[in-house]
Amino acid sequence: MECESLVLINGYVGCLIYVNLPRLLIFIWALFVRCLSVILYWYLLFVLYIN
Repeated sequence: MECESLVLINGYVGCLIYVNLPRLLIFIWALFVRCLSVILYWYLLFVLYIN
């Protein structure tokens, strides 16, 4: 019984992760792009400031 409930919980968590994975990936990608654009912006500003 305990094993069955564990499998059920794992299946539920797996399903939850599988359903929310695209959203999570989009969120991570958006965050990555935002960070990258900020870094690129400061880098360009720095380069232009020096030159």
